[in-house]
Amino acid sequence: DDGLESEDDDDDYFLEWKRRRALAVQNSIPTFGSLREIGVGEYVAAIDDAPASVFVVVHLYENHVPTCKLVNHHLQTLAAKFVRVKFVSIVASQAQETWNQDALPSILVYKEGDLKHKYVPLTKHLRNQHSFDADEMEAVFRNDFLN
Repeated sequence: DDGLESEDDDDDYFLEWKRRRALAVQNSIPTFGSLREIGVGEYVAAIDDAPASVFVVVHLYENHVPTCKLVNHHLQTLAAKFVRVKFVSIVASQAQETWNQDALPSILVYKEGDLKHKYVPLTKHLRNQHSFDADEMEAVFRNDFLN
């Protein structure tokens, strides 16, 4: 009978160790939780300095493009929901002077410093190019990097 109690104790110990280990791993993954505006000097670092496990979503926008303002608003919502994804935005003409205005709003998604997905323009992937919500944007991204 002593042997069974010892096995139960081992099982309890292992389950507790497993729970603590999972918590430690989870706590070691950085969290973000907001859309951060970056300048041209921060662009490369925002991508390259992110941990290997983190997707970096870059929104290239211009203030005079109404859909860009809407995308920025919805990215704030998504950033709060998907805190393990790094969301940044930058004025497109600052990032690259020759960025085609017809390609706005543009979303570039990086991981481990490499471009993994691009939505150029994002509105091409949405049902209605002028009226959409965060849920529709999430649905577009879900298959590629939001999960």
